[in-house]
Amino acid sequence: VADYTARDVGATHNLVAAPEASKIIAVGMHPDDPTCPDGSLAVFDVSGTSRARPRFERCFDDVGYVHDAHCVAYHGPDAAFVGRHVCALFAETRIYFIDLMTFEILNDFTYAGFGYVHQGWFS
Repeated sequence: VADYTARDVGATHNLVAAPEASKIIAVGMHPDDPTCPDGSLAVFDVSGTSRARPRFERCFDDVGYVHDAHCVAYHGPDAAFVGRHVCALFAETRIYFIDLMTFEILNDFTYAGFGYVHQGWFS
């Protein structure tokens, strides 16, 4: 198992694996982060030679603080999204769905009676 210290990011709440997309996403960025704004995502490429030395790709801060996420290669039932790498972002008061390759926001919603949108997953 390779060890790696991401000097591009500071403290994070969690790391989310998106193996089908060859990406690792740091969520819940700490306010002292040197690269990405507070609460945003830091996205790393782990394809090919980057697998042992993840390569920082970008920040994503279009939706505010993201506490957690779950990413999948989408297989259906909605044919419009089949084959896309979709992430559900759990962002305190809303859930966002984004395309991990383009960072397009596909949809978002909230629900009555939420206390804190903490985490979730596809099933």
